[in-house]
Amino acid sequence: MRAVDRTTALFLASIEDALPGLRTQVSKSSNTAGRSNYVFIYTSRRSFKVRISDHAIGMRRAMRGEEDLYIFAGSKPASWAVWLGELVRRLS
Repeated sequence: MRAVDRTTALFLASIEDALPGLRTQVSKSSNTAGRSNYVFIYTSRRSFKVRISDHAIGMRRAMRGEEDLYIFAGSKPASWAVWLGELVRRLS
């Protein structure tokens, strides 16, 4: 299993643990720079887009606000814990 897929599985498990029953969708992308998975999180009010990638191209998009969170493949749950905590507070 690739780092992108492992990190995606960890992230989805974190979401399910923090916000059970929340609707998510995963989309996969591959290009010459590397691989990315996009996790879409749907709530009743809005959706969130998270990129999990093994290359830094997506980081620029996240910095411009096109994505809600950028996670580098191989990262551990501590790297997205603050963002997920903010999401839980926002939805409570």
